[in-house]
Amino acid sequence: MYHDHHTIKLRMILSTFNPCLLYNNHSTTIIGLQTDDTLIAADNAFMVLKQEELEKVKFLVKPYKALKTDGHLEFNGPKITLLPDGLQITQEKQASNIIELDQASFAKEQYVAQRARGA
Repeated sequence: MYHDHHTIKLRMILSTFNPCLLYNNHSTTIIGLQTDDTLIAADNAFMVLKQEELEKVKFLVKPYKALKTDGHLEFNGPKITLLPDGLQITQEKQASNIIELDQASFAKEQYVAQRARGA
């Protein structure tokens, strides 16, 4: 339902690589949908439209947090910081989750298990 809201009401297009990654025709908005979180890179006009559409359908959503030049956002672990020339995304906790796999007995199942752990 929330996914349809983005594709129908907001006219977002599904990525061919990931159905939880959406973008618009004008290349002004990118949305990443997760289980209970949404990461949006958009201009103010889109955010106003999104808020208006959410109010119409009465979806309950978390309040928005805007990324500003004097701070950062944390989104599902990674810290996102706005720099003068771009974005910096750091995942300090993520590095501690990675374990070295034995090259001699490496199997696809080991890789899948690491991915499932979030490594």
